[in-house]
Amino acid sequence: MIDLKSNSSLKETDILVLSPTPTYPINQGNRKRIYSVCQQLQNQGARIHFLHYPQDIVGHIPSQWYKEMANQWYSFHSVPTTHPVQAPAIGEDHLIDEWWDRGLEDYLKWLFQHNYYDAFIVNYTYLSKAFEFAPSYVCCILDTHDRFTGRRQLLESQGISPEFFHTTADQETIALERADLVWAIKEQEAIFFREIAKTPVCTMLHIEPENLMQRFPKPEDKDYLVIGMIGVGNSINTTNARAFIEQVRPLFVKYLAPIKIKFAGSLCENLQDLEDVAGIELMGRVETVDEFYQAVDVAIVPMSFSTGLKIKAVEALATGLPIIAHRHAFEGIPSTHPYHNCESLVEIGEKCLDLAFEPSQLSLLAEATKTAYTQMQSQVEDAIHLTTDYILKSKTFIMIIINHQFFAEKSPEYDHTLQTINYLKNLAHLIYYVDTPLERKKAKRLHWYDREGKVILSPNAAQASGLKDEQFIDYSSLLEISCAIWSLEKLCTQRQIIALWLMEIPAEFQSGIPDSIQNIPIYTLTDVLRSYAQPGTDGQTIKCLKDCQNLTLVNSSLSATYLESSWMPNAKIAIVPYWKQQPWEVKERWANTPDDHKRVIILAVPQSLELAQIVWGLCCKLFPESLKPMVFLAKDEQLDETNRSSASWQQDSQFVQNIASVSDLYHNIIAWDRTPWFVVDLSCEHLAFAIYRETILRIGVLRIVPQKRLSSLVEEDDLKPASGIELVKVLGRLASDREYLAQMQEATYQNAEIIYANDAGWSRIWREISQIKRKLT
Repeated sequence: MIDLKSNSSLKETDILVLSPTPTYPINQGNRKRIYSVCQQLQNQGARIHFLHYPQDIVGHIPSQWYKEMANQWYSFHSVPTTHPVQAPAIGEDHLIDEWWDRGLEDYLKWLFQHNYYDAFIVNYTYLSKAFEFAPSYVCCILDTHDRFTGRRQLLESQGISPEFFHTTADQETIALERADLVWAIKEQEAIFFREIAKTPVCTMLHIEPENLMQRFPKPEDKDYLVIGMIGVGNSINTTNARAFIEQVRPLFVKYLAPIKIKFAGSLCENLQDLEDVAGIELMGRVETVDEFYQAVDVAIVPMSFSTGLKIKAVEALATGLPIIAHRHAFEGIPSTHPYHNCESLVEIGEKCLDLAFEPSQLSLLAEATKTAYTQMQSQVEDAIHLTTDYILKSKTFIMIIINHQFFAEKSPEYDHTLQTINYLKNLAHLIYYVDTPLERKKAKRLHWYDREGKVILSPNAAQASGLKDEQFIDYSSLLEISCAIWSLEKLCTQRQIIALWLMEIPAEFQSGIPDSIQNIPIYTLTDVLRSYAQPGTDGQTIKCLKDCQNLTLVNSSLSATYLESSWMPNAKIAIVPYWKQQPWEVKERWANTPDDHKRVIILAVPQSLELAQIVWGLCCKLFPESLKPMVFLAKDEQLDETNRSSASWQQDSQFVQNIASVSDLYHNIIAWDRTPWFVVDLSCEHLAFAIYRETILRIGVLRIVPQKRLSSLVEEDDLKPASGIELVKVLGRLASDREYLAQMQEATYQNAEIIYANDAGWSRIWREISQIKRKLT
């Protein structure tokens, strides 16, 4: 199981990121935020697959932007908008999915069908519907950027008409609860999100690379304290900037303060009426933010109202410049310095006056900036590590080692595996580990089930399938399923595996069970072990499990427990039916086969062959209109020479089948000419027939089991004749009275319904794995 540590790595982890804004050019706050987070995850070893949905851009997008983004990330996708962008609310506030685009929905479905991702990051709550199209095993992370609840009321309180997106708490709750983890951009919003939703919330502050700035004053600015604000021209920035000028400039004039105010960015386009005002300079849009910061002594952030973290405040912190800010602008930023927590715009002006007349304080204020930046950097690193651990451990997995017979046509392993998947998927997310070569036809058998769990190929299986692990490849073009390539040991080290379900023994176990797997509970079918201990095998493969302390042998028959305990002395035993539900395909085939195409099946072992010969001959006479009976000999038994020399058996040897596997028995149930009418079981409860016996019982096939002598503890039963005479009577009645045969078949079926209802075996598995899961979560 995974050992969570603060230095967990996202190496070889694939993360899909959906963003309505590009990460090039990096000249706006939200672009910087998204780029920064993706860059930090990339630094942790993650492969970032960036999906750009240009919802915040009107008009043509330069091709150069796409080229740059393709260079930034491991893979890049773009899907055009097919829905009006940033449409006004239909009602008073937006519904959370009011901006959703069906075109984006179709593209996401295609992406998840064709590619494998460990995590999915969606930017902004109004795109949260995207999570509905991610497979259940994907860790879904919502980067909120902003609190949109009450945004309309906030704007209206400042005389600003509602703009962009605004919604209500109940709608925002819908978005939050679609995610596995929510990122709030500041703690104040994290508290609110925790109040309205149950989803875990992590404060992921925005941080920018340190960019210590050297001052390059213009000659005309000599002897002035130059303060400045940079920003985009939205209503919030414009309103705050104008309020600052209106409240503070009279103060500067009153005291004849040697202060100049510079504005930069598209904000200037909304302040054109201030262009000729003394002491104010509009720099307009700048090529780089460095051009602005090199021109000022002090960065001001006069934001008395807004939502989200102030990206420009964070940007200023990275420069190391002195900063004066409204306390609202520094919400979420770890600083208690009074210059960073002004109560009003007027107080910001007063602090500017202090610096203008005592410039020696500038160096002390610059140190406060650097201290706040260091503390903020530490908090962001903690959040990244928390997120890394969450991606690796938030999902608990049961790993099913898929049997190669799963990919065979009409195999019991296929039907049994699907029933097992449908049961275990309710306990945890699933990993289907394939240790056998795949090609498209075989891989189709996992189609749709790759939505229920991760399909992982072992490196050897991938190589044998012609797949490479050097880069992120669209394997679906080869296999038509999304999959990844990992070793078993790496999976168990980097993922929260709570149980292994072995339908075959993986090749990696043959040199010993890796340390990372020693503490993980392992469940395996005893039929799997027996297949590795047949004549002609060296038995070495199963020795790796002999000393396993967390092994549970899953038996479909109580009679198997004694044999298995000698094989695996440390193993626990669980009596669990092979089928979780009725094997519908078998029942349908049996029910639709005409009686004249059914035959009596006799199960035998060498010591019962003499009796089997007698029963075979008797059935040939009693049922002359049916196909001749067949004898199935246990798979690990062989006819000796005495049996082989019998004249009658030589003549009719085609009716004696040596059963090689569970699949052989299964095919003999559904094969057109071998469908059982009823079964005479002379196998002495041999383990080779355990699954066959369960299967025929569950579909209503009569099973006659002759008893050597009827114990007083056993209820007398027509299907358990205690002598040869009783057996002949039962067979004779079945031949002459078809109504009796039908009644007995129905009784057999009803009896099976009772036996397997609320099965305790599968319930035990549920309890055990649930307890493991609770301990970990």
